[in-house]
Amino acid sequence: MVPRLTDKLPPPLREVAGGLAGEVYLVGGAVRDLLLGRPVSDWDLACVHARRLAEAVAAAVGSPVVTLRKTPLVLRVPTESLGHVDVIELPAGDVTADLMRRDFTVNALALDLTSGEVVDPAGGLADLSARVLRSTTESVFAQDPARLLRAYRLSAELGFTIAEETRQAIRRDRGLLLKSAPQRWGREFLLLCAVQGPAAPALAAMDEDGVLDQVLPGWSDMRGMTQGPYHHLDVLGHTLAAVAATDALIADPRKVFPSSAPSLGDSLRSILSRAILRAGVLLHDLGKPSVRTVDENGRIWFRGHESVGADMAAHVTKQWGWPRAVREAVARVVRLHLRVLDLARNAATQGREPTDTALRRLMRDAGAAAVVLYVAGAADLLATQGPATDRALQGRLLAQMDAMLARTFALRCLEPEPRLVSGHDLMRHLGIPPGRMIGKLLGAIEAAREEGKVSTVEEALTLARAMLAAESPEDAAKGADKEQ
Repeated sequence: MVPRLTDKLPPPLREVAGGLAGEVYLVGGAVRDLLLGRPVSDWDLACVHARRLAEAVAAAVGSPVVTLRKTPLVLRVPTESLGHVDVIELPAGDVTADLMRRDFTVNALALDLTSGEVVDPAGGLADLSARVLRSTTESVFAQDPARLLRAYRLSAELGFTIAEETRQAIRRDRGLLLKSAPQRWGREFLLLCAVQGPAAPALAAMDEDGVLDQVLPGWSDMRGMTQGPYHHLDVLGHTLAAVAATDALIADPRKVFPSSAPSLGDSLRSILSRAILRAGVLLHDLGKPSVRTVDENGRIWFRGHESVGADMAAHVTKQWGWPRAVREAVARVVRLHLRVLDLARNAATQGREPTDTALRRLMRDAGAAAVVLYVAGAADLLATQGPATDRALQGRLLAQMDAMLARTFALRCLEPEPRLVSGHDLMRHLGIPPGRMIGKLLGAIEAAREEGKVSTVEEALTLARAMLAAESPEDAAKGADKEQ
């Protein structure tokens, strides 16, 4: 008996359940989170008369009922204030059978909304108290391979340890991931990258258990790949160390970014920003194995690894079914992660502070990743502690990154200047039709303006005319074609 646990339910659910005849249960992760004192955004209810309960909930909150599955019946009532309310039908009225089909014991709990008692057929309360994640049965991963990734995601999200016998089952069943569509478990990977607490321990466990080798093409190629004297770890070890550094910066950005910490902290409170940041850091050196060379002096080079890695990151995150905006931002972190360091190094070693134009150009190129790119650069630097590393210089580089980020936040607050010319201006003055060439010319004009090469309408048109004249007839024709 858990006293007054039912009082923690939102009033609409409490009132509807109380007015319905028969047993009604709150089941799954919502019970776990109530017991842990965590916020609940998805509510799963179970009873014999699922449609009647769903319609009562819908009437109470003013939302429609959506059928998610017909056998067994699962209905959803989407709400703005409560999140999703799902109602599951119990054909035989047996909540225990429903619970034992669930993934982990801490999710196999039900709260009887009439009596207030917790139904616990798998020992979930004891595991909740011990902060242990344990599978309910031997077949949970065979039933749904996405649960293999969910184990690590929940471990990171809740701060729980995965039981040793469950990790053994994961190692045994990890090959099932290759037999299932990546989109099925890709969402779990995205949620893992977005957690508020540390993600590095879960990712290290995934590596140790051989799961990352299954889900991340190119991961095994980084294992044992040595780097230059600035690195103390192989590429794979460096990557995990960079994720750990990222965790530390998310927890307390003031350690490296004292000047920009207030604004940066606001950005890192975003689930989307954390997902883009961690995924970008996890994938930032994915391109190194394919471009590694050793010169005649024995020096190791990874020229172009950021561009190769960005293409690989875009491909793999698409396979995982991640939203396009997230995929593009992650690829930009990978592609541009050296740019921040290069700007900081020029300032720290040569006294060449980046101009506002250079910072604006970086913001434009980074897009939605403009802020987290600085954190990724700092994490990459912090994970580089080889014998040739100059700690004093490293400190100056980090300080310069902080100053650059503070300036970037200030520049973001400024109203952007209007374009010198519009697409319509180009079409009218140059006599060209709508198409890809218009975008190409506008981009070139904007870049030249940032570099101080053009500042008037006439100069912009002169540049556009010169670019058109330089185009081959074939290219110009392609550029004039309308987008289909």
